[in-house]
Amino acid sequence: MTGQVERVKSFYPFLLVFLGGGIGATCWYAVDLIPFGSSFPYGTLLVNVLGSLCLGLVFSLTKADASNPLPVLFFGVGVFGGFTTFSGYALHSIKLLEQSQHIGLLLNIGASNVLAIAACALGVLIGRSLA
Repeated sequence: MTGQVERVKSFYPFLLVFLGGGIGATCWYAVDLIPFGSSFPYGTLLVNVLGSLCLGLVFSLTKADASNPLPVLFFGVGVFGGFTTFSGYALHSIKLLEQSQHIGLLLNIGASNVLAIAACALGVLIGRSLA
């Protein structure tokens, strides 16, 4: 019986990542359905910036309890890993390039990187002030 319990416990982190990833991917899809009325990938930018903010927040709030990695697995790897989309960011950048929208391409690259890093840093600061 002890062997079965240990196998279930070792599967639990994978289950958390799986469930969190499903939630995050579903939220990304919901944001992607918002009609922004532009060829600029506002939805992808929004999920990457918001996801970075939330990941920074989770990181700083859970850093105090390193003995319990489960919230980081569920939220950090699962939910926000499924929600943010570097591959989507890359694809939208290629589409802008193919459409010769060079200013849009540069704005997408610059805004995505600068805003996502700034949002993550803000999340860390917020988390530290709450911890």
